[in-house]
Amino acid sequence: MLSETIMKKLRPLTEEEEIILHGTHEIDFDHYRGEKASDNVVRSKELLANSKQIDVNIHPRFAYFPKHTHDYVEIVYMCSGSLVNYVNGERILLEEGDLLLLGKGAIHEAEAAGEDDIAVNIIIVPEFLGDTLDLVGTDDTPLREFLVGFLSDEENTTPYLYFAVADVEPVQNCVENLVFSLMSDTSNKRKINRTTLALLFMNLMNCTDRLQYQSKENTIIMYTLRYIENHFVDGSLSELAELLQYDQSWLSREIKKYSGKNFVELLQQRRLAEAVFYLENTDKKIDDIAVSVGYENLSYFYKLFRTTYGVSPRTFRKQHEKVRQS
Repeated sequence: MLSETIMKKLRPLTEEEEIILHGTHEIDFDHYRGEKASDNVVRSKELLANSKQIDVNIHPRFAYFPKHTHDYVEIVYMCSGSLVNYVNGERILLEEGDLLLLGKGAIHEAEAAGEDDIAVNIIIVPEFLGDTLDLVGTDDTPLREFLVGFLSDEENTTPYLYFAVADVEPVQNCVENLVFSLMSDTSNKRKINRTTLALLFMNLMNCTDRLQYQSKENTIIMYTLRYIENHFVDGSLSELAELLQYDQSWLSREIKKYSGKNFVELLQQRRLAEAVFYLENTDKKIDDIAVSVGYENLSYFYKLFRTTYGVSPRTFRKQHEKVRQS
């Protein structure tokens, strides 16, 4: 949650919210979409005054926000309470401290928020985002892919990313500093905002494990790796396909397409990593290790281990015992 200083500015009802409460209980969408009243595109020039390239708005409470897209990147940050969003038809519950990034390809809508359900929308135009990306680095992550895809206008890029980061203090600090700066009149404001946004993105890049929603291909790989992590001893492709409600043959092709390995190879990789841990850190019998990581067929385990590491499990253990003792 943001500091009490900032929350005091966010809690009072806005003029728009007063109208909603005492009027039609509907959002005046014409205010957001600009010149073409027939489309559903929210345009940055309608929301950013005085040639700003980044700004923060309070998400309007008490009314459903209809389906729309926009020509900028939007960060929806949940300051307090919760808010049900729909992105490309998928329901996403934002809770306090959560953060949702939306790109131009996202079809976004939100259910009515209550008085204590306070969210802010940080609007970033491509020019400002491009300057910030130069500071972020070149690490290949879903977030960088999202940002580069937005700037290059590539088709089929990830339309949104949802980070459950309420307990990640560096992220929360960056958001607070960014919102405070955007709501204040300070010198060097553009440089401060650019640096703070870059720090926010760099911290989010360390939170891939908190990334709850991605593009379909990334979601498939994420769920596959998570399933293998929890079921590497007795997991199977058929069970994973049933859990995800996908055709098994189709899922197998998708896993291979996006990870470069088939399900069995990913499963074996995780099992052998666990076996290596036991060999390096325990005195457990090798046959018992094989069974504990999922290999009842001991000869197959020994063959697979030698193929992967170039030595037998026994030799591998001896080599690492020497390393530890040296």
